Amino acid sequence: MIIIENKFFADFSKGDQIKRYLEILENDSEHQNKSLFLLTIKNRKDYLENKIKEQLGSSNLKVYFQDKNVKYETVFWDDIFKLFQSEDIFLSELSKFVRENYIVNSKIGAEEVELINSIKIPNLLKQINEAIVINRDYMANHGYKVTRMTRAKDCLYYLEFSWGLVCVEYFQDFWHEYHTPFSLQLMDVWNKKILNLNKLRELEFIENKTYGYILPISISGEDINDSFNDQVLHKVMMIQELFGS
Repeated sequence: MIIIENKFFADFSKGDQIKRYLEILENDSEHQNKSLFLLTIKNRKDYLENKIKEQLGSSNLKVYFQDKNVKYETVFWDDIFKLFQSEDIFLSELSKFVRENYIVNSKIGAEEVELINSIKIPNLLKQINEAIVINRDYMANHGYKVTRMTRAKDCLYYLEFSWGLVCVEYFQDFWHEYHTPFSLQLMDVWNKKILNLNKLRELEFIENKTYGYILPISISGEDINDSFNDQVLHKVMMIQELFGS
């Protein structure tokens, strides 16, 4: 009998999840061989195993599980993907998803160290956020109905139309995927019939499986605000030509 518990960043449910799994294995009388595997990523191993030690009240997991006649082992996603390199689309997409979202490489080079220890990154992020704020006022001054700002990890606001919303945003996930911090995103389009994919592609929209239709906006020119404002207004006017006001 084998139990596999997959953990990325969530904690163990009710604080005793592994203890409850161990009780299931101990109470099983049908199987002679019993195993409990913790499937995780390498940089979470120490944290999770310390939590398991707290649950079981033991400082030595190997000995504790041996005494219970249960094999315990920590298995890493990192190693699994090395073993199962495949052209299969499901495995390749799963590998890509886990690597991009959970397997974090903490090693950085001299150039990154220099950036972290400088004001370049915070100054750039400040400029990016201010560009969204300034653009909101810019679009409002051009007669568009805008919503209030949302500023947390990301920065965004919405343009309201009769057919739905256009989100004007700085979104870190898109920055990683499309190599620009800025984008437009179609939101809450109530009439799906107007979503002509060919027309959207002509406008350079990308169909994102998670977030729908995304239009990345790359900055050109030295003035970030002027470049962003001009491109947002131009793209929104083209969207209006397609969908209406």
